[in-house]
Amino acid sequence: MVLSLALAFGVAATSLFILGMESLLGMAGLGVGAVLMMFVATPLSGLAAGRHWLPQPWGFIGQRLPIGAAFIAISARRRRAAGERAEVAVSA
Repeated sequence: MVLSLALAFGVAATSLFILGMESLLGMAGLGVGAVLMMFVATPLSGLAAGRHWLPQPWGFIGQRLPIGAAFIAISARRRRAAGERAEVAVSA
């Protein structure tokens, strides 16, 4: 239940960002928002290698974007189910 809720919030946050860009920029905002999410937010989120492999402050910024935040929630839940300690970045 919690895992599907985290996934749903991640999809909703990404979709609402793209719709917000559309309301600001018109139809061009759909393309700009999609490109930003696919080619900027996804690599900065640290999904493939982890935020520690990204130069600072990009790992921190990437985990505050919708895709990175959804990944944090999903991986924290998965680790908690496996009995591991969940590592969550705390902003200073």
